[in-house]
Amino acid sequence: MFTGDRAHDLMSRGAWIGAFALAAATGTLPIFLITWVLPVTILLQVATVFRILCEHRFPEPQVICLRDRNFVCHATAGVFPGSAPPDLYATTLEGALRWTAWWAEMLTVQLFVRLFVLVGDAPCHDFHHRKPATRRWADYIYARQQDLDAGSPGFPAGYFENWGLFAAIDHNLGSLATTQPEALGR
Repeated sequence: MFTGDRAHDLMSRGAWIGAFALAAATGTLPIFLITWVLPVTILLQVATVFRILCEHRFPEPQVICLRDRNFVCHATAGVFPGSAPPDLYATTLEGALRWTAWWAEMLTVQLFVRLFVLVGDAPCHDFHHRKPATRRWADYIYARQQDLDAGSPGFPAGYFENWGLFAAIDHNLGSLATTQPEALGR
């Protein structure tokens, strides 16, 4: 609403004012606030912060300095919701409990992450950096896998992966913590 582009800003403000006016006129303002305003303001920002925290990592200073294709390989990673299944069979009490906990996590936390944080092609953000002009965005997961299977032509390293949003965030913040500020140009 405040981009500096007059036409864009007026249209944006008009749409919001119109939506609020319509909700107020129809007596649905509380529902509108909860079902539209809250998700596109606060919840979207929270999801965006989580997504930004998991998308980029900080390789060694010499790799950062060069900013070449090796940097692209090491500064991005695929981030996939999920975790490895338990290594026990569900035939024992401990195995059954671990499998139950794993399924519970997959169907709650990991499903939520996929639907609301790692949306669209976000899990394959590394593929986006390697092939930014590709027209295969609609089947990005298959395109990434085909590129990986082909040996990542044109790049000195293959793809890296993190399983689980929080594991990816931990890894990326850990790599940032060990990076000297001067390596980032500060």
